Amino acid sequence: MARKYQIPSATTVRDWLSKYTKGEENKDSAPKPEVYTMKSQKKTQAEEIEIVKDYLATEVSYRETVEKYQVFYNNVYSWVISTASMGRMASSMVGQEKT
Repeated sequence: MARKYQIPSATTVRDWLSKYTKGEENKDSAPKPEVYTMKSQKKTQAEEIEIVKDYLATEVSYRETVEKYQVFYNNVYSWVISTASMGRMASSMVGQEKT
């Protein structure tokens, strides 16, 4: 895999896979600075749900999702984590109004 994607070390790939399978966030990547400095508008609950669904369905990185929807990285990360922690309850609540 390291050769295929021109990653200099197989150890790097092993470390990434280990972190991924443990559910840890990869903090070794060098994200584009504009992702952290852009301005973001407040998203509705429906928009947040759409973003999380898209992230989970497409298997792209948080950074790619952030760029696509022009939102902050920490927002996408927290929305995904909170949805995952709620499990089935979250998926059954999708689209329902808050009471």
